[in-house]
Amino acid sequence: MEVISRCSIGRYRFPISNSDLTEALRLEKVGGVRVMRIFGSSVLLIFDDEEARQRVMESDMLSNWFDHVVDWNEAESAMVNRRVWLSVYGVPIHAWASGTFKRLVAHWGSVIQVAEATVELSSFERGRVLIETTSLDRIEECVELRVKDKIFPIRIAKAETFLRGPRCSYVCTSHRSNLESSDSEHGD
Repeated sequence: MEVISRCSIGRYRFPISNSDLTEALRLEKVGGVRVMRIFGSSVLLIFDDEEARQRVMESDMLSNWFDHVVDWNEAESAMVNRRVWLSVYGVPIHAWASGTFKRLVAHWGSVIQVAEATVELSSFERGRVLIETTSLDRIEECVELRVKDKIFPIRIAKAETFLRGPRCSYVCTSHRSNLESSDSEHGD
């Protein structure tokens, strides 16, 4: 495939949409490149021509957005991770803190960010957390959150999976050991 010779693979430093990145690159005069998400934080950079690709790759133009950029190769193009928004249901208001959400989802991967609406307390219906994971398995599980002497059932699922589904009960078919929330984490 001729187009592959004009491609590079980059890994984002921070979450950014393809359209925002394309616009930022255009404003920085890095024209002639199209951005396509491959998986996780990795994108395919498709240059209009080989000359443009070489010019950009030999400069530090991409260092503001990527922590890793290489010429296209088979090893880098294989899926090793993916980004997933998780919805977390059932966290009690007195335990609602970024640290609580980070600990609840850490089992599935690295936390990229806690959603702004979750941090700003826009709603206590559910919290949302973006993770990067190597797992291709469906994420859908009930866990228990211990806050002082009380245990709360928590449902964690890929975002939007259970918006209208039944509430989690203490009779979850699969759950991990208790996670604890401490009073000292509120406000992080």
